[in-house]
Parts: sequence; structure tokens; C-alpha cells
Amino acid sequence: MNQYRRPMLSAVVVRAAERTPVPGFFVCARDLGRLTASDVIEELVFWAKEVKKVYQYWTHHVEF
Repeated sequence: MNQYRRPMLSAVVVRAAERTPVPGFFVCARDLGRLTASDVIEELVFWAKEVKKVYQYWTHHVEF
């Protein structure tokens, strides 16, 4: 969650061919202190969990 206690919305943005996030997503997650792992499998696990959190959060919070 960021300073507003929200998950990383950028988790839902993926490359069409691979259906995975761009490397910059993981860089950003590390910069925010959300991700410490550098292993590819651990990155993908983090990403999958973050996607789930995004959908859970925005299903219940509509902000305009």
C-alpha cells in the first residue's frame, strides 16, 4: 500500500504478449519498499498478490 494505503494500481498493467508486468513495476515496488526479493519467481508471486489486492480494494472503494 502507498501513503494512501492503496495497493499498486500499476499491477494490472501487463505486456500483451507475455501477460506479465514490465520490469519497471518491480523497480517501483522496490523503490516503495514493497518488494525486497530479486528472484523472478518471488517477483511474480508478489505481482500476483498485488493484483489480487488491487481488485479487492477497488471493488469496495469508489473514489472520484
